[in-house]
Amino acid sequence: MGLPHRKHVALALLGKGASNHLHRSEVISALQRRGFSVKVLVRDDYSRLIEKYPGCEYIETEISTSKGGLRSLLRGILQYARSLYPTNDPAKKYVFDAEQSYRNISSRMFHSFLRILATSRGLLICALAIERHLYTDVQVVGPNPEKIDVLCLVGFGGNELLDCYLQYWASRHNLPTLNLVGNYDNLSTKGFRGHGIDRLLVWGDNMQQDAVTLQALLPNRITKLGPLKYDRLASLDFVSRADFFTKRGLNERKTTILFAGGRDEFHYFEILDALSSFDGIGDVQIIIRIMPNKSLLASPEMKFFIAHATALENVFLSFGDTNYRQGRFDLEPIIIEEDELWHALRYCDLVINLFSTLALEACIFDKPIVNMWYFRPASRMVLNSATYVPYNQEAHIRRLRSYNCSVDAHSRTALHNAIVTELRYPSARHEGRKNLVMDECGTLDGKAADRFAVECENIITNNGVP
Repeated sequence: MGLPHRKHVALALLGKGASNHLHRSEVISALQRRGFSVKVLVRDDYSRLIEKYPGCEYIETEISTSKGGLRSLLRGILQYARSLYPTNDPAKKYVFDAEQSYRNISSRMFHSFLRILATSRGLLICALAIERHLYTDVQVVGPNPEKIDVLCLVGFGGNELLDCYLQYWASRHNLPTLNLVGNYDNLSTKGFRGHGIDRLLVWGDNMQQDAVTLQALLPNRITKLGPLKYDRLASLDFVSRADFFTKRGLNERKTTILFAGGRDEFHYFEILDALSSFDGIGDVQIIIRIMPNKSLLASPEMKFFIAHATALENVFLSFGDTNYRQGRFDLEPIIIEEDELWHALRYCDLVINLFSTLALEACIFDKPIVNMWYFRPASRMVLNSATYVPYNQEAHIRRLRSYNCSVDAHSRTALHNAIVTELRYPSARHEGRKNLVMDECGTLDGKAADRFAVECENIITNNGVP
């Protein structure tokens, strides 16, 4: 049976995930090579921020639902219940218990009831049957469903509300959809899915298992694609080590540590202080990757840190926020800089992070990893110490640690010891890193974009039937 003559694919660009995982040159090229007409559904506030690729039609898309009333209230309650899933997860329980201390008794009782609801996949599936009737009021202005043959979204309706609304709009118009999973932690940390799935595109074996066991999807609705985000790594033309370091004022012969910071300013200061007070590793240089977070970059502490660190020798600051790098401090970072990061990963000797998803990228480049997990001392002037999101307890991080691909440091002394050991024996955890990448990413052959285009054809041919 031949393919339909018409092949119009719509890529929904409604959040940061889509701009980094789906709206990519290699994806656009793969679709166009197979004869697709590519339409990009873009939020009006994103329209001026994204790079527009030749041959694509960009359609400003506005999504609205009714505000207030019983429908809106029920929708919000069910969305929150889904976000608690799975409630027996240690990280979920930690956050839930921390939130309870700020609530009154009636609120605690209500949230405890929702928590019980979110313990059962069966109850959540029943709730979905109710929830889908609450989206009949969704209005989408911009795209014409009659001129779209397949809609592609990043996410599965967990906490991606705009994509969830668009999915229900597509379902109302009998428009087949492909749902692409973005980061490798999404299926295990973003709650229960918010709608039915025609076809879910995952990375590798672990993500497929999460889709079946956590998201209650049938295996015939899941396709292992590999990660689009890392697709071009196989063909990326890396500059030489000497050129990379020279351009950044660093020495190619020195031991290089890549530090990937989080949202807390403390760790950026701490890594500099920890290294400067440590005589056990000789002459090192450090690349500090600053998290692309507007609140972080706008804080007085971080502004001082940037000014201070920029003036230091053997220190280079790498900004994931491409707008910040260009002096546009007011724009939201919807595109994450990749080339400098990937070069830093390729040429560094050690990666230090805070249980971030960047640890997986370090494994792809087979670099020793130290997870830094201690915080600033509690202030005597503050009654309550800060509550931190327990990234070290989240499901994907527990799985990462089970591969013996990294080492944890819960104090400065432990950090020093870990740095010395991992630099001295960089291959000691090679097998663990290799196995993690195989199970999480699946195939890393530079052809994920081509497989994605084939999936778009298949779902049109089969009219959404797996």
